[in-house]
Amino acid sequence: MAQIPSRTPRQTPFRAVASVPLKSTHLSHFGALDLYAHDPGTLQQLNLHEVSTNIANPMATILFDDPETTLQDGTRLPVWMTNHSVAQRMNVWVAVGILIEHGDLTNTAALTALRTYAYVHSTSLDDIANHLTTQRLHPNALLA
Repeated sequence: MAQIPSRTPRQTPFRAVASVPLKSTHLSHFGALDLYAHDPGTLQQLNLHEVSTNIANPMATILFDDPETTLQDGTRLPVWMTNHSVAQRMNVWVAVGILIEHGDLTNTAALTALRTYAYVHSTSLDDIANHLTTQRLHPNALLA
């Protein structure tokens, strides 16, 4: 557990972080569950073994050890990541990336532009993202 020095303006309010490993059964995939706290004492009270056993290990099983499928481009994903809702939400982040690149925006500003455009046009964020990523909508329309 690392303690972060006191903050200066424009820095994170978090003062502590604990990272718990996420490992697949066959160790072919790896990630981390990061827990952040404003007060370092909060994380010091955690039993990291219990967090690992009761949260991180089941999460790793869901993420990495569920049946996989292979996409046309050769990417291997857990089956749960290939359902329509997950694909739509991932597409929103692709659209955010397009706006970041096209408009030199921050993550927050790009997502706000998508949400605002969707609201003004009485449609969903997912639909606007789809129109943007399939080039049926030009980024300039959202940045005007």
